[in-house]
Amino acid sequence: MADRNWGMNFTVHAEEQFFDTVDDPLFHSEDRSLIYEALQEKLRPIQFGDYLMRYIYEKAGRTDPFAEVPLSFYQQVIAENFTLTGTPVSFGESKLPVRTMAKNWLTQHTVSRQVVLLLGFGLRMTPEEVNEFLTKALHEHRLSPKDPLEVVCRFCYQHKLPYARFLQLCQENSRLTPGVSAAPSERTVLLEGIVRGMQSEQELKNYLRDLIAGGAVRTQGATARAHFNELYARAQELTARYYNAMASEDLDVKVERLRDALEHSDRFFAEQKRELVGRMQQQSRSRDAASIGPADMEKLLCASIPVRKDGNYLPIKESRLYRQFEGKRFHRKHIHEIFAGRALVTRFDLITMNFYCSALDLNPEQKIIARYGEFVRSTNALLNDSSMGSLYLANPYECFVLMCMLSEDPLGTYADVWELSYEEAQPETEA
Repeated sequence: MADRNWGMNFTVHAEEQFFDTVDDPLFHSEDRSLIYEALQEKLRPIQFGDYLMRYIYEKAGRTDPFAEVPLSFYQQVIAENFTLTGTPVSFGESKLPVRTMAKNWLTQHTVSRQVVLLLGFGLRMTPEEVNEFLTKALHEHRLSPKDPLEVVCRFCYQHKLPYARFLQLCQENSRLTPGVSAAPSERTVLLEGIVRGMQSEQELKNYLRDLIAGGAVRTQGATARAHFNELYARAQELTARYYNAMASEDLDVKVERLRDALEHSDRFFAEQKRELVGRMQQQSRSRDAASIGPADMEKLLCASIPVRKDGNYLPIKESRLYRQFEGKRFHRKHIHEIFAGRALVTRFDLITMNFYCSALDLNPEQKIIARYGEFVRSTNALLNDSSMGSLYLANPYECFVLMCMLSEDPLGTYADVWELSYEEAQPETEA
């Protein structure tokens, strides 16, 4: 569990640590050390249970120190409210008593999406409160206007309908036939507005009929996937450009070395020397965007992570920042799974890919603070359009990426901090 002595103001605490780090006079010369120190000592991950306790604490109107409230209080509040509202602890069958489940939820690092939906009923949350749990505590997308179950959940939260009525609506809507017209748009943000404006159960039924007719149910995560595809294509172009620039610089060095060697050689005539230099200059082979794959991007993002004998990078569990970065390291296997349809695009995929593109496409004439602002705006646009909520400093990985964007060399700093986390984790060996 996170250190509750930090208090309940997770965002304020994270903002203080962020600005303490990037405003340090030594930041531009010692960015990797300062960022690593902040991540290791001051920016710990916030567990789901901490968000849940904060919510209950605030709703209960308590004024005693947050860190001193016993776990039993939160268990009791959840148990009483679930009993009062007739909300079960699972959408399926469960023999565990509510107090036991409540303790699990209050002490777990994360929970399933279904648990948050149930808490919405049990604690009589508003749609906005449920969305905050989904985006900030689970790092997932908001209530989906393309998922019939979540559409019904949202309708019930908004109109303060109990779980029993939710079950009745689900049963009634399971017998619906597709409508004549499809949903007006498959774009998530537009559908969200329609769902938000529904005032009657008949409007709910009509919407679900159109949703089924339009096939939008089958396109869950389509907006995030579309943004990811655009970012990936841009990353291919920028990576190819980067490789070509590096290859050109390497070739220039080789050509100069050959010229120097030939200049002091009597074995060749002047014409032969020019021919040899010309042949070397023609060796340059440009990479095109189509030839760039996830492994090329991984090579740059993970440039400083130690490699095992089998050629694979050390697992993230061997990093001192494992808890902060778990599930967020760029991995070529995960990218292949996205393209194969076996994995959904996460908020961290969008954040990392946008960071990668921004870091490779730096304008040397642009001021760092302007570059940072541009990155924040573009990333928030991607996340909000994908129903995932804006960048959140209380999440250590997101805070880390933003710190890197304020350094002189964002991609280099990103790699350096990863490297330091593995160096710190390696056991000391005797000389």
